[in-house]
Amino acid sequence: MATVAVTKSSTIEAFPFLIKKYELTTGTTGLAITHGEDRAPDMIKFVNTTADPAAHELSAVRTSATVITVDAENDTADSFEMYLFWLSQASGGIS
Repeated sequence: MATVAVTKSSTIEAFPFLIKKYELTTGTTGLAITHGEDRAPDMIKFVNTTADPAAHELSAVRTSATVITVDAENDTADSFEMYLFWLSQASGGIS
């Protein structure tokens, strides 16, 4: 089966909060994504960007200080955007 894959990643905001964006394609095998920070994100948001989206889901099944693991419902070639938010003062946000 196909694995969830990162097609693009970028930092879209660094102040007042750290926000990172990952563009993903789905697959049935989970993928551990190293996000590069020293703590787990405070919030995670998924957006289905497939032109004709079906009822497919992508979810964060595990988070840690360095890695977030995402998994998909099936291996259809859907596209998603995943946004990771850090709100802490050390990331430039609130204390």
